[in-house]
Amino acid sequence: MPKEPCPQFEINCDHAALCHGDPEAARLRLGQAFPLCMARPGELVRVLTIGGKGRIRKRLADLGLTSGMMVRVVQSSRYAPLILALREDARLGVGRDLASEIWVERL
Repeated sequence: MPKEPCPQFEINCDHAALCHGDPEAARLRLGQAFPLCMARPGELVRVLTIGGKGRIRKRLADLGLTSGMMVRVVQSSRYAPLILALREDARLGVGRDLASEIWVERL
C-alpha cells in the first residue's frame, strides 16, 4: 500500500494517518511533535505515532509501547540507547535509530 501525502511534512510518510480525522488538529499536534531521540532525561512525553515497518510497530506494542501512552525518558545519551519508563516498574531500551521514528509531544 503506498504512503499518503502528509500536509505537515509535504512528503509521503506514515504520519498522514493522523491527518485523516481532523487535519487541523493533526497539524497542531504534529507541529509540536518531535522525535523521541531528542527528548531529554526526566522528560515526560506522549507517543503520537510510531513509524517504521509493521513488524517493528507490533514488537513495540508487544513490549508495551503504543501510540497515546505517556512515557518518561530515564536515560538519554548521545551514543547509547534511550531508556524509557513505560510504567512505574517497566523499563524499555530503544535504539536511537528507532527512537528517531517515534514521534512524541511534551506534557
